[in-house]
Amino acid sequence: MERGREYTGENQVVMIDKKIISVSKKFDIPTNRTIPVSAEGGYNLASLIDLMVEVLPNEKKYSVTREAKEEVVSEKASGQAAQGFLNRIKEIAGTAWEWIKDEGEELVLRVAIGIFPAVANSVAKYFRRTF
Repeated sequence: MERGREYTGENQVVMIDKKIISVSKKFDIPTNRTIPVSAEGGYNLASLIDLMVEVLPNEKKYSVTREAKEEVVSEKASGQAAQGFLNRIKEIAGTAWEWIKDEGEELVLRVAIGIFPAVANSVAKYFRRTF
């Protein structure tokens, strides 16, 4: 079960806020990108998964939600992971299509030129035998 700040005491909230600021400064990242968590206590894990899925490249999003415990994967993370998976497929298909468009025509022409004499020869032999 996801537990958030409502399960922490006032002292803990102050200490957590100080730690967020400290980590943000040390790593030069915004405080809204610093997620305090406790794996042992289950504190804020869904927020961490949400942020990970948001910032990871499309090809990595789904694996995070697949491997995380179901109770810490929010609907938001699941939706973003599914969309990331589809977007990755589109990226790959787009790359393949561009290759086919750019290189495929030349490949088809080379194959056709290579087999055309044999096909033409076979057709000519057929006509000579028939007529």
